[in-house]
Amino acid sequence: VSTLPKQQASLHVTAHKSLVLSALATSPVTILMVATRSGRTTQVPQLILDEATMRGQGAC
Repeated sequence: VSTLPKQQASLHVTAHKSLVLSALATSPVTILMVATRSGRTTQVPQLILDEATMRGQGAC
Protein backbone atom coordinates (compact mmCIF):
# COMPACT_ATOMS: atom_id res chain seq x y z
CA VAL A 1 0.00 0.00 0.00
CA SER A 2 2.84 2.42 0.74
CA THR A 3 4.14 2.09 -2.84
CA LEU A 4 0.79 3.04 -4.38
CA PRO A 5 1.48 6.82 -4.57
CA LYS A 6 4.85 6.10 -6.24
CA GLN A 7 3.20 3.80 -8.76
CA GLN A 8 0.47 6.35 -9.49
CA ALA A 9 3.01 9.15 -9.97
CA SER A 10 4.97 7.07 -12.48
CA LEU A 11 1.98 6.59 -14.80
CA HIS A 12 1.86 8.70 -17.96
CA VAL A 13 -1.68 9.96 -17.33
CA THR A 14 -0.77 11.21 -13.85
CA ALA A 15 2.19 13.15 -15.23
CA HIS A 16 -0.23 15.05 -17.48
CA LYS A 17 -2.97 15.54 -14.88
CA SER A 18 -3.65 19.22 -15.62
CA LEU A 19 -3.81 18.63 -19.38
CA VAL A 20 -6.19 15.69 -18.97
CA LEU A 21 -8.47 17.58 -16.57
CA SER A 22 -8.46 20.66 -18.80
CA ALA A 23 -9.44 18.60 -21.84
CA LEU A 24 -12.23 16.91 -19.90
CA ALA A 25 -13.53 20.24 -18.59
CA THR A 26 -13.58 22.02 -21.95
CA SER A 27 -14.95 19.35 -24.26
CA PRO A 28 -18.05 17.16 -24.06
CA VAL A 29 -16.05 14.33 -25.65
CA THR A 30 -12.39 13.62 -24.92
CA ILE A 31 -10.35 10.80 -26.43
CA LEU A 32 -7.11 9.85 -24.70
CA MET A 33 -4.65 8.05 -26.91
CA VAL A 34 -1.87 6.73 -24.70
CA ALA A 35 0.18 3.58 -24.40
CA THR A 36 -0.99 0.45 -22.64
CA ARG A 37 -0.38 0.54 -18.87
CA SER A 38 -0.32 4.35 -18.84
CA GLY A 39 -3.06 4.65 -16.22
CA ARG A 40 -5.86 5.59 -18.61
CA THR A 41 -8.36 3.10 -17.18
CA THR A 42 -7.45 3.37 -13.50
CA GLN A 43 -6.17 6.90 -13.04
CA VAL A 44 -8.48 9.06 -15.18
CA PRO A 45 -11.54 8.19 -13.05
CA GLN A 46 -9.45 8.82 -9.93
CA LEU A 47 -8.29 12.21 -11.27
CA ILE A 48 -11.90 13.18 -11.98
CA LEU A 49 -13.06 12.11 -8.51
CA ASP A 50 -10.15 13.86 -6.78
CA GLU A 51 -10.83 17.09 -8.69
CA ALA A 52 -14.56 16.97 -7.90
CA THR A 53 -13.84 16.24 -4.24
CA MET A 54 -11.48 19.23 -4.03
CA ARG A 55 -14.33 21.40 -5.36
CA GLY A 56 -16.75 19.92 -2.82
CA GLN A 57 -18.68 17.99 -5.47
CA GLY A 58 -17.25 14.50 -5.09
CA ALA A 59 -18.16 11.61 -2.85
CA CYS A 60 -16.55 11.56 0.57
